[in-house]
Amino acid sequence: MEPLIKHQTTLSANVVLLCRFLRVKGFAIGPTEEADALKAISYLPINSEYYFREALKTVLSKNVFQRYKFDEYYAEFKDQLSKASDSKVKEKPNSRDNISEAQKKEAQFES
Repeated sequence: MEPLIKHQTTLSANVVLLCRFLRVKGFAIGPTEEADALKAISYLPINSEYYFREALKTVLSKNVFQRYKFDEYYAEFKDQLSKASDSKVKEKPNSRDNISEAQKKEAQFES
């Protein structure tokens, strides 16, 4: 099964991903709500996650239960998004790790 969340590079793409994520969790979110969420965040200061999250909660939650669960789902989404982002980072292996098994055995024999 393909992962639900893939790393995106634009804020608007991540908001759409959040909407899809919430839709899977039972939120009734369609294209109108997605557009409203994008419009709402355009009025916010870019450096305040609190206002960002609260604006999205206001636009995307339709009842008390959804408002209550939004913060939990938002945190879960951010966690999955960071994992998706981290999976895109490639680490350079240490030169010691590139030694073949034959080279390791030869080194042991020489010592």
